[in-house]
Amino acid sequence: MGELADAAIAAGVRFPSLRLDPKPVGEYGVLAHLIDLGRINLATSKRLTEVLEAARR
Repeated sequence: MGELADAAIAAGVRFPSLRLDPKPVGEYGVLAHLIDLGRINLATSKRLTEVLEAARR
């Protein structure tokens, strides 16, 4: 999660409430933790879209 936060900040994206979901999800006996990116405003959504589109090129 820390690496994600660092990479996002370096790309100009800030997730306001990035956190580890406190309740892991289990599937087939294996627990998996989810990362909650939190609610983001339109400016953050637009910046994230720009970063992801640039990464596809």
